[in-house]
Amino acid sequence: MDWNNPGLIGGIIGSLAGIAGGIIGTWFSINRTKTPEERHAMIKMSVFIWTVLTLFIIIPLALSLAGIIPKWIYWISFGLFFILLMYVVLKSKRNIQR
Repeated sequence: MDWNNPGLIGGIIGSLAGIAGGIIGTWFSINRTKTPEERHAMIKMSVFIWTVLTLFIIIPLALSLAGIIPKWIYWISFGLFFILLMYVVLKSKRNIQR
C-alpha cells in the first residue's frame, strides 16, 4: 500500500469515521428505547446488523485489499449486505407497526 496516497488515507479515515458514527448511533438507539421489550428488540437488531456488516463488508474488504480474494467477490458481498439490510429494515418496520 502506498501511504503517500491522499485518496487511500482519506478512504481509511472516512471508513473509521463511518464505523465510529455507526457505533455512536447504535448506542443512542439502544439507550433511547422506552420499554424492556423495545430495548431487547433494538439490541437484537443491532447485533444482527453489526454481524452482517462484519461478515459481508469488513472481512471481504480486508481479504480483497490483502489480495486473498478478487475485488469482484467483495463487490458482490457489498451488494448482498444492502439487500439483507433492506430486509431487516422492512421487517423491523412491520414489527414496530404491530
